[in-house]
Order: sequence, then structure tokens, then C-alpha cells
Amino acid sequence: MQTDELMLTAILFFVVSAVFVTAANALKLGSIFGFLAAGIALGPHSPGPVLTTQVDGLLGIGELGVVLLMFAIGLEMQPARLWAMRRYLLGLGPLQVLLTGLLIAAALAWTTTLSVNGAILVGIGLGLSSTAITMQVLGEKGDTATDYGQASFGILVLQDLASVLLLVLVPFLAITTETGDGADPWWEQAALAVAAIGAVILTGRYVLPYLLAWTARQGSTSMFAVVVLVGVLVAALVMDLGGLSMAMGSFLLGIMLSSSDFRYQVEANILPLKGLFLA
Repeated sequence: MQTDELMLTAILFFVVSAVFVTAANALKLGSIFGFLAAGIALGPHSPGPVLTTQVDGLLGIGELGVVLLMFAIGLEMQPARLWAMRRYLLGLGPLQVLLTGLLIAAALAWTTTLSVNGAILVGIGLGLSSTAITMQVLGEKGDTATDYGQASFGILVLQDLASVLLLVLVPFLAITTETGDGADPWWEQAALAVAAIGAVILTGRYVLPYLLAWTARQGSTSMFAVVVLVGVLVAALVMDLGGLSMAMGSFLLGIMLSSSDFRYQVEANILPLKGLFLA
């Protein structure tokens, strides 16, 4: 994609998004509905005229919005608060995932040619919700602190953890007709995932707070923002290399920084970028 094409496409994205979001808010539908409608209008399968052919070139940028959103949510989730939500994380969350996933799996096994293992994988996958969309809607309505908002968030966190477990279970449930397909043994995948989680925790607990304190002493607000953004992206990349979700990496890093003295300054640097990329 050429620079001029990239700029024109970005301008088109923001203009169309602004129009749809304004209309959605006027109709009391929320900004998420407006963004989804704008995405349909701009996408290559638009029911109307194709406004741009550069969708694939910018599609990956949207993942940054989810990563930053989960980091911002992690900043609000101190470990003590997560423990207080344990009945949602350990009770309601697993119940939702299992019941929804197994019901969809049973329907797929009954109505399609999928094997039982394949139906379970697809069923549990379809039983998971979009954390980005749900938390954005709850945040716009100011319902994140309500009982059902906390319950929803607890289920969403559990779903993110369940997606990791699902990835670990894939080698066990997958049925292959060929040998030597090059897939890593499950224990190597598990070890890599544990190493990635440990690296993010250590970075968020020791490395990043030290760097933030150093930049604060230098009095450079620009460098502070750069350190925060690089830290979030590195955490997401490490998790991705470990076979886990990038959003989970940024969320875990946010939890590690939730008790930091720089929490509010970090949040102030991230929120504008989160809104921009999440759009």
C-alpha cells in the first residue's frame, strides 16, 4: 500500500465512522453499532458500492485497539478486586462457558457432519463473547460498576482464560489423518505459554515500573508515553509468541501496573490511543 493510498483510506475510514457513529448515537444505539455499520459499509463485501480496496492493509491496526482496551481494563483490576470477583470467575464464568459451548456443540453434532471433537471445539469457540464490544457498551452506559456489569466482566475474564485452555486442548481433540504434521507437542506449547505469562508478570512487576520511574525523574512526558506503549506492545507480542492471546498479555500487564504509583498517568497516556484504534 502506497503512503497516499494509506492516508486516503484512513481519512475515509474516520469520516465514514464519524457519520455512522453520530447517527447511531442519535438513535440511542451506541457507538459500537455505528462502528460495526461503518465496517460493513467500508468492507469488501459491502451491500453498496465498494468505497475502498485497502481494507486488508489496515485490518491489523484494529487489533491494537483491543490490546489497548484490555490493558486499560487491567489497570482497573487490582488483584484484590479480582479475588473479590471470584464467585463470577470460578462459578458463573465456567458455568456459562460450559453450558453455552456444550449446547452449541450438541446442535452442531446433530445437524452437521462435524465429528464430536470438532463440534466441541467449534461450540466452545462460539460460546465465547467479544470482550472489546461488551466492555465498550457497558462503559458507555456507565454500567461497569453495577452488579451485572461486574458479573459480565467476570464472565469475560473467564472466557479469555478459557480460550487459552481451548488452545491447549486442540492437540488432544484434533483428529489428524497424517503423521508428522510438524505440530509441537502439547507439553511444549504449555511450557511456552507458562514462560510467556511469567515474562509478562516479571516485566509488569519489576522492569516496567523501574523504567517508568526513571522516565518520570527525567521529566519527559513524551518518553513516558513511549515506554508505556512499547511495554504494552511487547507484552502482547510475547503472549502471541507463546501461543496465547495478545489481548490477554496486555490485560495481565495492566493488572501488574494497577497497584503502581504511575497508574493514573499510564491510563491518561493510553486512553486516547485506545479510543482511536478501537474505532
